[in-house]
Amino acid sequence: IFDLSNERFYHRFQEIYKSELRSAHKFIPRSGKYFSYFDSVFSKAGIPLDAKYLAVAESGLSPLAGSRVGARGIWQFMPATAKGFGMRINDFIDDRQNVFISTEKAASLLKSNYNYLKARGAEDWLLAMCSYNAGVGSISKVVKQQGGKTFSDLILRVDETNKYLWRAIAIKIIFLNEKKIFGKTFARDEYIYDVVRKVHLRLNGYYKIDQWAKMQGTVISKVWENNPWIKIYKRRRKKYSPINDVVLPKGEFDILPPSKLFSDLEGQGVLFLNRYFTCEPGKPQS
Repeated sequence: IFDLSNERFYHRFQEIYKSELRSAHKFIPRSGKYFSYFDSVFSKAGIPLDAKYLAVAESGLSPLAGSRVGARGIWQFMPATAKGFGMRINDFIDDRQNVFISTEKAASLLKSNYNYLKARGAEDWLLAMCSYNAGVGSISKVVKQQGGKTFSDLILRVDETNKYLWRAIAIKIIFLNEKKIFGKTFARDEYIYDVVRKVHLRLNGYYKIDQWAKMQGTVISKVWENNPWIKIYKRRRKKYSPINDVVLPKGEFDILPPSKLFSDLEGQGVLFLNRYFTCEPGKPQS
């Protein structure tokens, strides 16, 4: 796609490539945990599998990543965009940090960007990927102003967006040439579905889930670690410091307890849940 004999292209690539090499020892191992899942989502949606490298550029494959402007999660959704795609953000949960939900929504956003640009004569997945960073309206405006229809034909107005896609390209090349570059291959983290199992939970109010975790054969700290979208709820008290609790609000959730059980009391947890709030969230509890 890119002619690296072009001096400008080569200079841009070389600069970013060297920068990405410094953090490869972190993101390459993490790829084992998530890449197979990303591939399954993008394949089903008809999106190029190379889109997974955007997540590395966005967050280094960390669901807990955040930015100074308010983006969060492995796909770095801004609050307004996330809510526009139906993601929940409140005092108890943040779907942007749910790898499964956010990946599905990232696929929807990429496909939407591609279709929008295609309808305007710019049928280019690289531009759709640029739109993930800059917004499809911004990229569409550049296409209209400059007349180019592909990424290589345009001078993007925001340098961050230009670097963003070059970073994804450099990251892909690092993955494809890992052994040649480093003289070895890095050990991968275990695939996420090999270390957790999915349990569906339907709640009709606010519940503390400590006992539910026990009945799933684990402890609440492990549930919290495996589900970074669950927040710590700080229960305020009149005289003393807040208490940290893990509380879920009304709704349906797919929770990932560890596959390895601490006990044989699996699958009974919902029967042991007691309603947590006796008043509105945020008010002092007795």
